[in-house]
Amino acid sequence: MRSRGGWATLAVVGVIVVVVFGGYVVAAALSEPAGAPVDVAGVVGVHPLSGWALARRGTIAGVPFAQITRGSGNLLVAALPGRGGDAQRLADDYERIVLSKELSQLSVSKQLDAVRLRSGLEGLRFAYVGVVADTGASVEGEVTVVVAPSGDGVVFDGWAPAGSMSFVRSDIEATVEEAEVR
Repeated sequence: MRSRGGWATLAVVGVIVVVVFGGYVVAAALSEPAGAPVDVAGVVGVHPLSGWALARRGTIAGVPFAQITRGSGNLLVAALPGRGGDAQRLADDYERIVLSKELSQLSVSKQLDAVRLRSGLEGLRFAYVGVVADTGASVEGEVTVVVAPSGDGVVFDGWAPAGSMSFVRSDIEATVEEAEVR
């Protein structure tokens, strides 16, 4: 008579393998570009990952932008045609002109991290936390700035409610890394 213990052991091992490694397979599938490309002023294009969608387009102080979102995660992509200057200045300007006006209790990391897009274009990244002036909601975010050889500037501002950024950071960074800055 055959023992059923072998099948039970095999079934348990199979469940463990699916639980341990299945998340990686699902995460890889969801980290692929899936949405229609989003263009901002002919300066930059991004390809939203699976689950991310265009939430709105518009201009802020004459600067064109597009915002994509997934759940509580957001990525605002702003194009500054002919902006000129360097990434350090663009980062400082964004903090001073946008973040400091939109957020109270703003705290910005002093460290600027160098980043490289897949295209080879280099930029800078910094993190911040603050409270949205209108709603009182606490947020944390990450800003990446690049200046194309043409002199066009691009700002990528990814944010989420405080405590949630870790859940969307990898998607935001992947989208920025794959962006097409023209």
